[in-house]
Amino acid sequence: MKPQRYWFWRGYRVRYCYQGGQTRGIPLLLLHGFGAALEHWRYNLPVLAEHHPVYALDLLGFGDSQKAQAHYGVRLWAAQVFEFWRTFIGQPVGLVGHSLGALVALTAAVAHPEMVRGLVLISLPEGRPTGQPAWVGGIERALLPVVTLPLFYILRQPGVIRWVCRSWVYQNPEAVNSELVQMFARPAQESWAGLTLCRMAQASSRPGYAPRVATLLAALSVPTLLVWGEQDRLVPVQQGRRWVQQFPQLRWAAVPAGHCPQDEVPVLVNELLDEWLKQWGEAA
Repeated sequence: MKPQRYWFWRGYRVRYCYQGGQTRGIPLLLLHGFGAALEHWRYNLPVLAEHHPVYALDLLGFGDSQKAQAHYGVRLWAAQVFEFWRTFIGQPVGLVGHSLGALVALTAAVAHPEMVRGLVLISLPEGRPTGQPAWVGGIERALLPVVTLPLFYILRQPGVIRWVCRSWVYQNPEAVNSELVQMFARPAQESWAGLTLCRMAQASSRPGYAPRVATLLAALSVPTLLVWGEQDRLVPVQQGRRWVQQFPQLRWAAVPAGHCPQDEVPVLVNELLDEWLKQWGEAA
């Protein structure tokens, strides 16, 4: 990875990196998933940067971005992405997101269509289900710190992270190496990391945490590719197939991987991205 850089957004420290300054292709902006950081694009960023200027961003509260006392939610992260784009890029990009980053990318693309020429959504999760009584959410928010903090102090241990990734997140346990474990473990050791996770968990129980994915997909106006791991245990592949059936304008690619195809089968994902970028780039 190239040396990290920092940007102060609304008074908060945000980390990002940039590669490919000598290339002339369409700029790309990469957004990581929940609990991850820009290093999760370690096998993609240098390859994509051979033909594109590529930016990767740590969402607020994750990676080496500040563990801020903020009102977390998908719209906050989408605003961060838009203001980053407006500050550093200023021309339409290929926006690539994984998991939570895919939901943020989709939200930003619908809210600010001028910033996006094409969209790649990897392991796209649904936002929080609707229809839950308000009193249930209130009880959840009250109890979450009691449950979340003790669990967090257990889960942030490198040995536990390795076990969780090998058992639940990745299909191939050999892909879970020490570099990956440290990417998840290092930010979790920071001051305020536990409280930040509590704020995020409490925010996720509120009705306005995230827009509905179906509503966002219906409003899309740019070429969009869904990429999914066939063995994804966290967001099952059947969810992606349902969205492709409901919205036939979406393009679809399933790959032999778990929840993190871009890191588990990076050569295959890089080839998919390259082919997809050429298709809509030439048509634009």
